[in-house]
Amino acid sequence: FKSVCLETAVNGIPFENAKERILKLREAVIILKKMWTEEKPTFKGKYYSVNDAINFPKPIQKPYPKIWIGGSGEKLMLRVIAEVSDGWDTVGVRIEDYRRKLSILESYATKFKRNVSLISLSWSGQVIIGYSKEDVKRKIEKYKPENVSYEDYVAGRIVGVPEECIERIEEYRKLGVVQINAIFPEVKSKEDMSLFAEKVIRYYNSTKT
Repeated sequence: FKSVCLETAVNGIPFENAKERILKLREAVIILKKMWTEEKPTFKGKYYSVNDAINFPKPIQKPYPKIWIGGSGEKLMLRVIAEVSDGWDTVGVRIEDYRRKLSILESYATKFKRNVSLISLSWSGQVIIGYSKEDVKRKIEKYKPENVSYEDYVAGRIVGVPEECIERIEEYRKLGVVQINAIFPEVKSKEDMSLFAEKVIRYYNSTKT
C-alpha cells in the first residue's frame, strides 16, 4: 500500500481515499464497455466524461473482454462489482467470510436486476502444501508471523497435504468459485508448485470438474 502511494506521488497523481478510487473505477468500467460496444459512445460522469468517443478496432471477444474486479469491501466495492463487473476476485478470504460476502454480492446484484450467476467467482490466496502433515507444519512455522495465531493464519489459506488442499478447494467450489489463483510463499522454490501441479491440478484434470 505504501509503495502504491509513493508510485502515484512521484507521477503527480493524487491518491484519493478508497471511496473516490472505487467510484472512479466504476465510471472507468462503464466507459470501457461503451467504448468496446458502441460506435461513438457518450458518457458524463462525476469523474470522467467522453463525447462521441471513437475506439477502433473493436475487441475480438464479444461483447467485450471479461472484466474482473478484485475486492471485498461490503459497503461499496461489492456494490460496484455487482453493478458493472463480469468477475469477482478476493485475496485470502476465509470460507465463512466468503460465504457472507457472496450473499451480500447477491443482494446488490438483485438491486441492479442482474443475475449473480453471470458474475464469475474466483479466489486468490496462498497455498502451503506438503508431502506429509509434519512437512506442512514445518512450513507453517516457517512462514507464519509471530503475532498471528495458527488458526487465523491457516483460515485464509489453502493448507495441507494434497488431499486436504483439494477438500478446501471444494469448499469454495461449492459456493460457485470457478477459478483458484494459487500464490506460493516461496516463488524461488519449485517444490510446492510441482507438488500442487502433480497432485491437485492433475486431480481436477482427470475428473474434468
